[in-house]
Amino acid sequence: MKSGVAALDGKLYVVGGCLQTLESCYRAEVFDPLTQEWTELPDTNHARATPVLLPYRGKLYVFGGEGNSQGVVECYDPYTNEWTVVDTRIKHHVNGAYAGMARLAFSEL
Repeated sequence: MKSGVAALDGKLYVVGGCLQTLESCYRAEVFDPLTQEWTELPDTNHARATPVLLPYRGKLYVFGGEGNSQGVVECYDPYTNEWTVVDTRIKHHVNGAYAGMARLAFSEL
C-alpha cells in the first residue's frame, strides 16, 4: 500500500510503499503484461511511501514521498538494472501535486 506506480516501455513499475509496521520500504517491482509476470528489482537507495514516479527518456525517476527520501531523486535504468541518486534542484518534500513542476526540473537533466 502507498506505492508509487508508472508505466515505462509497456511495463508497469511499482516502487516503495508501506510495510505492515507502517515503515516506508525500499522495494521495487515491475510487471510485464506480455508474460503476465512480476519481477523484483533492486531495492531503491531510500525508503519511500507515496512517491511520485515519472518515466523520462527510457528511465524511471522517483522522488518525494514519506520516509528517508526527503529531497532525494532516484533514477532506475532498466538496461543496467540499477538505481542511482540524481543531483537535482528539488530540495524539499514533493508529492503528487508537484508532478508538473518535477517535469520542468527534469527538462534540465
